[in-house]
Amino acid sequence: MTGLRHTPTDRPRRVVRVAAMAAATVAASLALLAGCTADTANTGNSGNTGSPADTGGNVDARQQLESRRSEAQAKRDNLSLLAEVREALSRVSPSLRWRTPEPAVESGSLCKEPFDAVDGAGTLNLTSGGALGAIPDTDWPRAWEAVKEVAAKRGYGDEHTLKDEPGGHQMSVYDKDGSELSVGTGVNTVATIYGACYLAK
Repeated sequence: MTGLRHTPTDRPRRVVRVAAMAAATVAASLALLAGCTADTANTGNSGNTGSPADTGGNVDARQQLESRRSEAQAKRDNLSLLAEVREALSRVSPSLRWRTPEPAVESGSLCKEPFDAVDGAGTLNLTSGGALGAIPDTDWPRAWEAVKEVAAKRGYGDEHTLKDEPGGHQMSVYDKDGSELSVGTGVNTVATIYGACYLAK
């Protein structure tokens, strides 16, 4: 077998390739160093104190909540929506007997991730009060359409079906903040809003 021979013209090309590889390595190192420096400058952290990613996440979460309506406004809006839902259901099924004179706040809790670490943030669950009696299967499609119509005026869409069978129906729609309006009927009928996370401001 004849060995490969390197002519004098091969050496300049090898020198060029080696020089190019060295330049690329130096450039990559400088870019990595610049990235680390930029991260420290942007997060306001120096050395190894704290977690830049976590700090930025908390700031973003608070800013997101500050762009939403307040908890008090969301409460008023959702109580009004539940009142409209009650009226819509009663028009379709007049035999429903509501247990309370009006909707009310049922409970409150802390927010889930990514808002769980934001001070002053919370969620409210609101109930229609519940009604004695079921909406007949034959009337359910009209009842649900009536609910969706009033809910859409307040920004609720994104429909989800949990249960839809003879003798039992459970449907939900959501708004852009993540609040869920859930309406179900079986032996009795209930409408509930599981509120999204808002700031008490």
